Amino acid sequence: MKLPPLNVSGKREKKFCNDHFRDNPEPTTAKLKELAKRFKAKADGIEIFPKLVSQLKTHYRQWKLNNAIRLVEARTMEPCQVFLKRLANLPKLSGLHDSANVFEAEAEWTFLEKQLVSCNMTTCPLPE
Repeated sequence: MKLPPLNVSGKREKKFCNDHFRDNPEPTTAKLKELAKRFKAKADGIEIFPKLVSQLKTHYRQWKLNNAIRLVEARTMEPCQVFLKRLANLPKLSGLHDSANVFEAEAEWTFLEKQLVSCNMTTCPLPE
């Protein structure tokens, strides 16, 4: 039975591609041809369909872009989360009576306020 080549879609096809790209992060045309042959061999017409090399190249570009976005998000979120934890653990100024503690807390608040300006709150949501 001949099956039409369809774009990568569905969980099994995406997993199949993503596993291949994870093992071959910079696939050559020869590697993509090999992957296309593996798709053709696995094609069942229900969950997996044959792929053209051009379709695999398109999916690879999207996969690479998504990985870059995840990496940027991870690098952005980590400093923000550390900042928010420090902010949550900071004592409230109104509850302090010792002048040295008040001075330390005010200095910490000032430092954290300056950091807040550099923390992009669209990628750094406040904890609930």
